[in-house]
Amino acid sequence: MRLRVKLREYYASEGALDPLIIDVPKGSYTPVFCEAPAEPSTECAIAVLPFSNLSPEPEEYFSDGLTEEIIHALSSIAGIRVVARTSAFAFKHKNSDVREVGRALNVGFVLEGSVRKSGEVLRVTVQLVNTTDGYQVWSRRYDQS
Repeated sequence: MRLRVKLREYYASEGALDPLIIDVPKGSYTPVFCEAPAEPSTECAIAVLPFSNLSPEPEEYFSDGLTEEIIHALSSIAGIRVVARTSAFAFKHKNSDVREVGRALNVGFVLEGSVRKSGEVLRVTVQLVNTTDGYQVWSRRYDQS
């Protein structure tokens, strides 16, 4: 893919000092955002917070299961350190500031989101947030009916 080559060239030259690195892993069209390392390393750290259940039904097994699947998927990607499920789930039902979460879990990014299911319609909204400044870096909505 041309974009992967262009990104590599950019970060090898003029983008070498950028604080945020954007990558598109091979076999995927979804960008991955990582904080530029302070020392020579390619790892970034992320916490996947429990997704909020915004459905009319009170059961949270679907949103919890989705969160766990995302943790598992991210853990299999080289260069990404993912906070353990039990540590991330300590923030369930807490409206903590992501900057505090970042300090507590020692991560540069937090992935958070919500799940809404009404009948046969499912909507999942996901946000990637930088824990240094609390600003949203990326967001995506997935709809299925």
